[in-house]
Amino acid sequence: MQYFVSRSENTNCKFALEPHTSTHSACCLNFRAGSRSRTRSLDISMACAVHAPPPVAKIHGSKADEAVIVAKAESRGDDGARHTEAVPLPFPPAVIDRLAGAAIGLRSFLARVHFAHERVEGLNPGALYHPTDAFNLAKARYEKVWMPLLAEETKNSNGVHHRELAAPLDVQWMHHLHRLDPGAYRADCDKAFGRLIDPCGPFLAAGDGAPCHDVDAERVSREKWSAVAPEWPFDLDDALAEYRRCNKCLPQLNSEKENARGPKFDSRSCDLVGTATRQGGFLWQVLLSSYADPEFIETASKWYALLVGLWRDIPDEFLVPTYDQDLVWHAHLSFPSQYAWELREVTGRVIGHDDSVNDRTAGAKLDVRGRRTRELWNMHYTHESYTKRGVMWRGARLIGTGPAPLRLTETKRLLN
Repeated sequence: MQYFVSRSENTNCKFALEPHTSTHSACCLNFRAGSRSRTRSLDISMACAVHAPPPVAKIHGSKADEAVIVAKAESRGDDGARHTEAVPLPFPPAVIDRLAGAAIGLRSFLARVHFAHERVEGLNPGALYHPTDAFNLAKARYEKVWMPLLAEETKNSNGVHHRELAAPLDVQWMHHLHRLDPGAYRADCDKAFGRLIDPCGPFLAAGDGAPCHDVDAERVSREKWSAVAPEWPFDLDDALAEYRRCNKCLPQLNSEKENARGPKFDSRSCDLVGTATRQGGFLWQVLLSSYADPEFIETASKWYALLVGLWRDIPDEFLVPTYDQDLVWHAHLSFPSQYAWELREVTGRVIGHDDSVNDRTAGAKLDVRGRRTRELWNMHYTHESYTKRGVMWRGARLIGTGPAPLRLTETKRLLN
């Protein structure tokens, strides 16, 4: 089964499955355009950037079925013939749907982290974006308790989790930040455990005063946490109070006493502080109400797949995604094994992620490479505009500060 997408010149689209006549059994996703015409913005300041790493050998074995996206050219000759141009979409519909769901979950998780100070006693606004007491404690809880716990959970299961777990919010935040650098995360996992450790529920969080979306996952997590670290409180407010009461001293774990010379997990390969600071600004870029629209996110997932196609076809370019693509990319990175497998299958390598290129002045790297990315996009996808409303940089703002910070009502809307 192959899939095709036909698209009109307008960007206000609706999706519908239609039969497609072909030598293969296939269907056609038809984008029904509304009346709003496409606009082409000149603002090409974007989000993250891609360093193209050296190519690596492709994984051996059969490839997954590729979906195909068809960009419909509305150009007509005198006879009114309609020309259609096929562009490969690397991921099948099931992967697109999975990425869209993950992107929605990630956005809610980012909001939950940002507004945690409204629910957690002793946690200051923005404390998880900077090297504060709360940040340092979260990092220690992540490295010393949670990652060894996950490694033990998957010790005899080839990295496959048989049940989901809900980490304390601050710990889940550290895990998310670490996974945003796939090379560093893999290196740190390999050094400590000899294998890549996947999360079991990357956006499931607990212990911050907000309900967990999976009560069974929270219950099991609390039991396992208490078994391996009984002197470390699970809930963030209790952990902060104990940490400060003990003058920022951390109790020693039984596993550390028993295995003093064994491998210990740490995140030293990754700049967690820098990544955390930048993620506060990223949330502001994806707070627009359009990002809560499943149809918008579904389209963003398809456009991210087109970006993956560019990584495959133009491996030596430094590419810059738009913010909707970037949200889906971050969601994809949250599943390390799937990300590595799917990117190798399509591009022959694992694409690195670099969000530290932030100088937006004219002529700087972000500006130059952003324009180049748009040029390459428009060359490859003639009828799929790179720039569209709501996906470009909308100015810098550290949300939660300033004269009009977002309040609890906005938090609840995002979390729902």
